[in-house]
Amino acid sequence: MSTERADAGASSMGFLETLRTKKTFSVIFAIALLGVAGAVTGINYWPQKQFSRELAYFSDDDGKTWYADSIDHIPPYDHNGKEAVRAVIYSYADGKTDFCGYLMRFGPDVRKSLDAAIAGGAKANPPVRPHVIAYGIEFGTRAEVKSPGKNGGWIAMTSDKAAPVLQVKSPDGSALDSVLP
Repeated sequence: MSTERADAGASSMGFLETLRTKKTFSVIFAIALLGVAGAVTGINYWPQKQFSRELAYFSDDDGKTWYADSIDHIPPYDHNGKEAVRAVIYSYADGKTDFCGYLMRFGPDVRKSLDAAIAGGAKANPPVRPHVIAYGIEFGTRAEVKSPGKNGGWIAMTSDKAAPVLQVKSPDGSALDSVLP
């Protein structure tokens, strides 16, 4: 046991001796320590990307492009003379490529009762924001979904036919991440 301690002590004494006698090595070692300390500090204090609780993605061209707009716009809504719907965006290839996974809207029948509920929520004290009503339990499951660029019609989100639309896969098979504005 004492031989192991002696070897450990000699090893650390050798390192300390090298630091004292070899100035170039000492400078390189000090720079390396500063670099590690800087990297650790940078990682700990680097601002995390924050998503906006006020924005959502929408598309007015069947998911070819999308834009961020107020989350209180309930799809479909008029955007520059075109019908805009909610776009659910994903990224793949380590975040290098974004794409629209599926589109979402409320059908005409649901939209009528939803508009009435939103009008009632606006009169509440305090007022209830439209997106809270639209994506809440009562209306959230009554939405319709569609794959972008597909000619098929809108499918009720709760339908068995919606499962393939909602099970989004990346074009190259890599892992997906949700992209939030």
